[in-house]
Amino acid sequence: MKKAGHPVPPADVIDQMQADYDRHMKGEKGGKGDGPRSPPGGGKGGRGKGGEPPKMNHKEVAVALIQAGANVNGMDPQGVSMLMLASDMGLTTIVDALLRGGADLKFKDKGGLSAITMACFYGHVDTAAMLVDAGADVNVVTNDGCTPLMVAAAGGHLDLTKFLLDAGADPNKTRDNGTTALALSQQENAADVVDLLRRSGAK
Repeated sequence: MKKAGHPVPPADVIDQMQADYDRHMKGEKGGKGDGPRSPPGGGKGGRGKGGEPPKMNHKEVAVALIQAGANVNGMDPQGVSMLMLASDMGLTTIVDALLRGGADLKFKDKGGLSAITMACFYGHVDTAAMLVDAGADVNVVTNDGCTPLMVAAAGGHLDLTKFLLDAGADPNKTRDNGTTALALSQQENAADVVDLLRRSGAK
């Protein structure tokens, strides 16, 4: 199973956040002046040694921007939200910051994908758990009826599959084309996932 593609890689969005942050700290065009009132790291006025902005990694940049009031429901050009992108990459630090900032947990892109489903493509258990704790629906469906459990099962992600089942995922939900989580795991020869689903009542 493949997720709906979008030409702008998630990393590019974070890179843009890095660039925006650097402009913000330097007060360049496109920034907000002389930097945040209480910048994380750096010296007076948000500047590092020699008047340069403090060096931060991508996660720190994203969190700093969110805490400074960045739009937590911003989207890339394809309509994929920041929460979805962070979930797709398993960036729990950023996911947590976005959720604390009020990101829309129920937002779906044009294909019906949501953050919890995105977290399942690469088996990000910690990210999925954080989203579920925040209220994400483990049985949410895409436009064609695909569930997070189906995505996890198709990817052979045993730990994630177990987590979703324990969180209340329905092992017998059927996609619009008639497929199920069990059928998908069988197609991928994920024997351990097949066994788990069967023991959980999948038919």
